[in-house]
Amino acid sequence: MLSNTLKAITYLGIIIAGLILIYVLVAVGSFFWFRYQLFKDDVPSNVEVIVPKQENVRDWALSPEGDKIIYSRSSAPRYVLLFPMTKQQHTFDRCGSFKWIDNIRLLCQTETQQFVLNTNDFSEIALQQVSGQSVDIQQLLNKGQIFWDKNEKDVIYVLNADRGDETKNYCIVASNVDNLLEERKFTTILPNYDFSPLLVDDPVTKNEPVSSPDGSYYYVIKTRQVPAPEPSGFLEIHRNSDDEILVEVSVQRLPFLEVGGWAADSSGVYFAVHPGGMFGDPRISIKKLKIPGE
Repeated sequence: MLSNTLKAITYLGIIIAGLILIYVLVAVGSFFWFRYQLFKDDVPSNVEVIVPKQENVRDWALSPEGDKIIYSRSSAPRYVLLFPMTKQQHTFDRCGSFKWIDNIRLLCQTETQQFVLNTNDFSEIALQQVSGQSVDIQQLLNKGQIFWDKNEKDVIYVLNADRGDETKNYCIVASNVDNLLEERKFTTILPNYDFSPLLVDDPVTKNEPVSSPDGSYYYVIKTRQVPAPEPSGFLEIHRNSDDEILVEVSVQRLPFLEVGGWAADSSGVYFAVHPGGMFGDPRISIKKLKIPGE
């Protein structure tokens, strides 16, 4: 009798151990499957991955002419200047937040300093911050190259204010910027990308059509409501001559679509998806929506 009881207990122990092992294997498998689904970089055939998620991209910006991409990442060197057509790249360690002011120079902002970076040789151009109380603003504006940031409406940047002295570069803080810039030639510093929160209920175009460099195509960002808590976003490329949609990419269940702009050769549009959310993959990959045949 005792022997049968011991056998039963042994068999029960084996069954329980087997169930625990199965549970552990299922749990581990589910964990890795979830991570694979979360971190994989699935793309349709009309999309090319330019910078993969493994680069841990934190921010990025396409140059005004569409031939260069700068992005920051979590690992050193922190910054990468990429030529997407040739895949050539250069790395550097100092910039902070960044914006293109023209196709060569970046406006960099660290915690303690603001400066302009020349991406041809990575030399730094120091900026002196001044106000109307300390300098003659009109005189500076008469001499140098003027840049105005749409997102910092009370700030004007003036480079080479003394044409014989390349150290004369200023960040001017003023309350009457509109008056100061009236009838003056200046360059507008644009945001790094069209940052489009997909938070609307009805189909809507989120931006004005943006024409390709060769004038043959244009892109628009649209949203469409789907049977889900969040609407879907669409990046569409149209032919200019007849408005036909040539290619599109959808972004579902993700709140933000970042569109950098056109490739220099009009072969497609660079974009990224910023997932947001508490449990989403914080990493983004930079992609290109390609025109068929290009």
